[in-house]
Order: sequence, then C-alpha cells, then structure tokens
Amino acid sequence: MLMPITQWLKIIFLVLSMHLARLKYWYAAFFLILVLALSIFSYVFLLPPAGFHPNTTLAVAPGTSVRHEAALLKEAHVIRSTFVFRALYRLMPSTHGVQSGVYDFTYPIGELRLAWDLAHGISEVPEARITFPEGTTVRHMGMQLANTLPGVNEREFRQLALPEEGYLFPDTYFFRSDATTTEVIAILRSNFEDHFAGHAEQFAAFGKPEREVIIMASILEGEGKTLEDKRIIAGILWHRIALGMPLQVDAPFGYVHGAAGYTPTAADLASDSPYNTYRTKGLPPTPINNPGDVSIQAAITPTKSAYLYYLTGTDGTMHYAKTFSEHIANQKKYLK
Repeated sequence: MLMPITQWLKIIFLVLSMHLARLKYWYAAFFLILVLALSIFSYVFLLPPAGFHPNTTLAVAPGTSVRHEAALLKEAHVIRSTFVFRALYRLMPSTHGVQSGVYDFTYPIGELRLAWDLAHGISEVPEARITFPEGTTVRHMGMQLANTLPGVNEREFRQLALPEEGYLFPDTYFFRSDATTTEVIAILRSNFEDHFAGHAEQFAAFGKPEREVIIMASILEGEGKTLEDKRIIAGILWHRIALGMPLQVDAPFGYVHGAAGYTPTAADLASDSPYNTYRTKGLPPTPINNPGDVSIQAAITPTKSAYLYYLTGTDGTMHYAKTFSEHIANQKKYLK
C-alpha cells in the first residue's frame, strides 16, 4: 500500500533538516578556519611590526645581498622574520638582487609590500631642494650637500669636486634624496655647460681661454655687485694683466683660508702663495669659487676705461681711480 504524498514530504523534510544541521557545523568550522588563516596571513605578510616607526629611511648599498639586507631590516625592526622576507622576495617576479638606493617610507608597511618595493626599486624618495648662491665654493657646496643628502659624504665630495671648482654652476637644484656624490657633480657640471653655451658667441669674440675667463669670473664674484661694476672691474683687471701689474685683490686669500670676506694679514701679503695676487702677477692658478652668469658675462664683456684702481666705500659704492695717488685719496675719503 502506497504512503500518502504528505507522509513522503514529511520524511524528506526530516532528512533534509538533519543534513542542514550537520552542514551548519561544517560552515561554521570552515568560516572559523578562513578567518584564522586570513588573520595569520595579514599578521605575517601585510601588517608591519610594532616597532616599525613612521618616516623610516632605509639605505641599500649597491651589491647588497638579500640575506644581508634581511638581517639589516630585522635589526631595524622593519620586518619580523628574515626567513619570511627572503621567501617573499624570492617569489617576486623579475628580481635580480636588492635594488640599491635610499628607501623612504612615510608610514609602516608589511613585509609583502616591503619585499615588492625593494625588489623593484620603488623608493618613493622625495626630492631635496638645495640653493647654491653665486660664488659658492666647493667647500661650502660639500657642507650643504652632506647636511641634506644621505648619499653624499662631505670629504668625498670635496676630493672629487675640487678639480671642478669654477665649473659647478650655482643655482637652485632638486636632487633625489638618494643622489650620490658623482651624480651631484655631474648635474652641477652639466648645468654649467648649458649656461656657458649661452655665452658662446661673446666668448668666441673675446678670444681668451675658457680657463682664464672662469678664474676672472670667480674673482669678480667677490669684487663687484652689479653687472656694470663687474664689467668695469673686469676691464681694470684684464688691463693690469696686460700691463704686467699684479691684480692686488683680496678674494683669493679668503679662498685659501676658507673664509668669505677674509682680510689678508701682513703674513698673507708677504707669502709666496700663487694665490697672493699682491706679489704674484697674473691670475690665480684656479678659480676661487663657482661664478654665476653675471660674473661670467662681465668677464668676457669688460668695460674699457683708463682706470687701474678701485675700491668699495663704506657706503657700498664703488670708486675708481686712474693713478695710485688718486686711489690713496679715495681710500682716505671713502674708507672712513
């Protein structure tokens, strides 16, 4: 005898209810396992260590191995596990060793993101703004750079840049924070070449060697303020050289002693230094700073005059003289 349809429906409903009850436990267990797995994954790979401070800067030298870098990161509390970091790094596509540079992280990041950034050289390093006024020496450039760029050593910069004194153009620069000494020097020299090219026609018409022009321009940086005054002084100094007279300028002594505005002593004036322009005729052996556009332009477009002497009065005004006696009179009158 067949059971009524209602009885069959009751039996089917009862069986499904038993299975659904069991499935609830399976779903709950699966959900808990998933939550636990995601928590572990986030803790290990996505969340930064508790000691990872904001604005962390990491310097990676060229040729650094993954193992060595992992040890440094662990020591700096940037990662939790050297093993996990190295494993993640090896899984990154197209990696050939740690990319060198300075890595600046404005906020803490997890090991997965850190491994990706180091593997692909993603540094997010901001630019550093540095201004070198006209007449800045290599010595002072090195001090500014070393105080701003972690990759520039002051002593190394002075050693490498000193032969380039006069040819490192003073300007406002935006360097990457990971810029190296050689990169900075190349940028400064390239900027000089670009600006000097703007004077090509005037330079060719003037006819003096580039080296002499740059040395003269570096002297003019400390001798005059305006283009007009610099041109008159350039005319006087070029004329003195042509007559075989010493230049008798003070600025080279400041270069030797590393002090701008230096007043030479009696010992300085009596010395045999090639920078003693009171005893040694002609130009100093090297530029005494890095001149700007105005001084370079004045050096190759001097104003011809009958003047052989000049001085800056206590009021800041230039005074010129044709003879030594007139120059002495100007000293008594304007240097009070």
